[in-house]
Amino acid sequence: MGHRNPDSVFILAGDFNSLDTSFLCDDFGLQQLVLTPTHGSKIIDKMFVSHQDIYHCSVVKSVLKTKHMAVLLHSSRDTGPQKQSGKRQKATVLDLREPFINKLRYYIGTFDWNGMFNGCINVNDVSVTELAVDIDAVYATFLDIIHSLIGYCIPCKTITVGPRDPDFVTPQVKGLLRKRYHLRRHGRLQEANAIASKINELIVAYRSKKLAKIANVTTKELWANVRGKSNKSKQLLIDGKQVNADELNQFFTTISTDPNYKLNHITAFKKPDAPHTDLVTSVVQNYQIEHLLRRLKNTSPYCDNLPAWLFKKCSVELADVVERESLFTTNDIYTTKYNQ
Repeated sequence: MGHRNPDSVFILAGDFNSLDTSFLCDDFGLQQLVLTPTHGSKIIDKMFVSHQDIYHCSVVKSVLKTKHMAVLLHSSRDTGPQKQSGKRQKATVLDLREPFINKLRYYIGTFDWNGMFNGCINVNDVSVTELAVDIDAVYATFLDIIHSLIGYCIPCKTITVGPRDPDFVTPQVKGLLRKRYHLRRHGRLQEANAIASKINELIVAYRSKKLAKIANVTTKELWANVRGKSNKSKQLLIDGKQVNADELNQFFTTISTDPNYKLNHITAFKKPDAPHTDLVTSVVQNYQIEHLLRRLKNTSPYCDNLPAWLFKKCSVELADVVERESLFTTNDIYTTKYNQ
C-alpha cells in the first residue's frame, strides 16, 4: 500500500498487551510514539505511525474508570491538549463588614458634591473630569466618584469557583472556606470553628431560599434541582434553531433600541423654561428618596455597575445627592442618553 500511495499516512493504535510489536518497526518501518507507561509501570497502549515528524502523542489521566491511561495523538503543529477556558470562573468578593461600610458612608457624607454640578472635581486628590452643564456629564461623574470611593474604602479579593463546586459554594462561601483552611493550618481552631459555623449558616440560608421556590413544582423539576450540576445544560432552541447567549442578547438589544431615535423629537415637547425664581425646588424630598433607597430590592447591577447594597447601606448619605440630581434633571433637561 505504501508503494501504491506514497503520500499515505498509516496509524496503528491499541492495547497490545504482551504482544511483541517489534516487527511493526523492523518490517514495516512504523515508529512507536508512546514513551510513558500507560498501565501501571508498563507500556501496553501503543501508537504506531508511518510519519514520525508530523505527529506526537501525550499520555494523560483518563476520565473513565479504568486502570489505563489515555493516549492522545496530535499534529506536530499542536502543543498538545489545551486547558479549556471558561471552566473556572473568577469573582471579586467585597468585604462588606461594618467598619468598611462605615468608612464608605463617612467619605460619601463628607464629600464635596458641589463641584459635580459646577465644573472640575477631585476624587482622592485626582482630577476626574471637567464637566459641561448637562445631566449626562453629571451622572457620569457621579459614577466615577462612587466607584472611586468604593475602591478606596471597601477591600476586595478574587475568588476562583470551579466547575465541580456545588451551587451553594458561592464566592463568599469559597472565600470563607479558604480563610478557615489557613486558620486551621496555623492552629487557630477557635476562630476557624466560628467561620465554619458562619459557612453552615450561609449554606443553609442558600438552600432554604432555593428550595422554597420549588415547593409546588412537579417531581421532574424537583429532582432536577436536587441533582444540580450533575445534569448537562440543555441547549436553547427557538423555532428549532439553536441559539446561544450572545445571539439572544443581540436580539433583545435590536428590538429594544430605536435606530431612528433623535433627541430633538423628544425635546420638541419640552415646555418653555420657567423664570429662575419659579424653578422647581424639589421633585422628591430627600427623606422620601432615603426611604426608597433603603427598601431597594437586591438586583443585578445595570450598565452603571452600582451594587444594590450601596443604596441600602448608604441610603442616608446618597439621598441628598440623588435629590440634587433629580432637581438638576427637572430644571435643565428631560432626556438623556440612558433613555434611549
